[in-house]
Amino acid sequence: MHLHPLHFFIPLIGCGFLGGIVAPNVSVGQLLTEATVFESGTEGYHTFRIPAILRAADGALLAFAEGRKHNASDTGDIDIVLRRSTDQGLSWGPTLLVADVGPHTIGNPSPILDRATGRIVLLANQNHGEDDQREIQSNTGHGPRTAWVCTSDDHGLTWTLPTEITAQVKHPEWRWFAFGPAHGIQLFRGAYAGRLLVGAAQNGPNSNGAIGVFSDDGGATWNRGVGIEAAASVRPSESVVVELVDGRVYMNCRNRGGHERPRAMATSEDGGETFSHAGLANQLIDPTVQGSLLRLRAVDEGDDRNQILFSNPAHPNARRRLTVRSSFDETETWTPGKLIHRGPSAYSDLVELDDSAAGVLYEHGHDRRYERIRFASWPAGWLQDTVHAQFVFSEQPADGPLRSSRGHPLAAQVEGSPTLVSWNTAGDMRQAWHFDAPGECLRILDDKYQLFDFENDNSFTLEAVFRTTAHSGEKAGAIISKDKGPNTPSYWLRVEEGAVRFFVSDGETAVSVASGQGFSDGNWHHVFAARDTDQWQLRLHVDGKLVDHSADVTHKDLANDSDLLIGAFNNSSHRQFYGDLSLVRIHGAAANPTDLARQE
Repeated sequence: MHLHPLHFFIPLIGCGFLGGIVAPNVSVGQLLTEATVFESGTEGYHTFRIPAILRAADGALLAFAEGRKHNASDTGDIDIVLRRSTDQGLSWGPTLLVADVGPHTIGNPSPILDRATGRIVLLANQNHGEDDQREIQSNTGHGPRTAWVCTSDDHGLTWTLPTEITAQVKHPEWRWFAFGPAHGIQLFRGAYAGRLLVGAAQNGPNSNGAIGVFSDDGGATWNRGVGIEAAASVRPSESVVVELVDGRVYMNCRNRGGHERPRAMATSEDGGETFSHAGLANQLIDPTVQGSLLRLRAVDEGDDRNQILFSNPAHPNARRRLTVRSSFDETETWTPGKLIHRGPSAYSDLVELDDSAAGVLYEHGHDRRYERIRFASWPAGWLQDTVHAQFVFSEQPADGPLRSSRGHPLAAQVEGSPTLVSWNTAGDMRQAWHFDAPGECLRILDDKYQLFDFENDNSFTLEAVFRTTAHSGEKAGAIISKDKGPNTPSYWLRVEEGAVRFFVSDGETAVSVASGQGFSDGNWHHVFAARDTDQWQLRLHVDGKLVDHSADVTHKDLANDSDLLIGAFNNSSHRQFYGDLSLVRIHGAAANPTDLARQE
């Protein structure tokens, strides 16, 4: 595993971005960049929902959404709108109106790029503005759900009027019918190369499930495939597709089989016309919501490995924790993924940028999940990097604004007067912060983004390089803490009676691991304290050796509203760390000493 070591930076106020190490002693690293694309309650729309994104042939990013005029409902006066970005999503142009059907609904934007012509084909659905999905499915509304297509030949700047294709893609017995929603694909391999393909969901009196909708003439005419029918715990609906390197098509679907069920999946060997091997994507937990797929790398296109991305709110029963996962074996297995936004989130769509960078357009909120639609992008390799934060204590302490590796602004406060110390190791000058007085610590305020509020199923690791001659008696010194007090959710890493101890509590159950020997010997020591929820275990490594492990029997979130402290506890001023710290890392995974070269 390759972990990039530079993950918190602090710009000097008034001095701009300096690069390298900047005050207070935190390194510059790869960043997640975010921008708000649509803000609900603006531009005449009550709510923006249902994001879809595409990279046009000229490199521009096109962010589509439903503009809901009067409320957040799935029905009513709903338009399709668009904003373009020509700088990889850093800024966005004015809102363009793509389709408007008066007081009625047009939505579920599902764009596809025809790479042969540069034309963008946009599939969408319409229905009467007073009809909701229940009325359409029961055939008690004002009219049917219909299918439409419009195109752009100037990279999304202008669009044709929608043309109806209902008879081509919707079976007469079906009542509900919905494209995507998310970008569709053009097949690249084998007998069906050049085909435009998108997933869709259907519901009728005698069937319901997911299908492929495709065109072999650049979008002039369309066909429907044979669907994946609902059965037992597999009840597919909103669906997305990706082409595998062996020419098959993989479909992944929202599963209406109930909460706490994984997503549904199936594969096709005939370009999306029929699907087989339907089942559950057991690693992809889902709160019954739309998701997105993206081919990022392929060995038959010159890349060194295959990589497919998947995005959704990775939570069993709540639309929150928007996460992007990777598969390096063509959807057979998935990584735990990288958390993009811990708070409320829902629909999303992925897009490739330059040089294997990527981004996701997603529904985002602090209090409610439909407050806005944001675009987050990251450089190549960022998804495989587990480091949440890294602090390299190599300059004189100073307060300042922090920006996390996720791009979120945080606040850092240096309390007390820790000093900078230096020493020479084999001709290499090293530096660290020296803590020698009560109340000295680095305080990270994280009340808005809650990057360090780990949930019940989150693995994480606290890593530090330290030396001390104190804490050989009863007094305990906190190296890293996010504590609230006895019998409350907390976690910390400390030196006590010369030993190193790692503690985790969910407020009801507490677990800890500790080293058997003392480390208050004035020498430098490297500690990894890992919580591994794949194995439900706590592990403690010191100087590369496993010194203790224990079953983790906590079963609730570890989140609390305390700050993250380095060098002290929130709950007690009498457990100050006395000694030197040269490095602190916080990983969003269960790391091991072999994951990173030792840094002293």
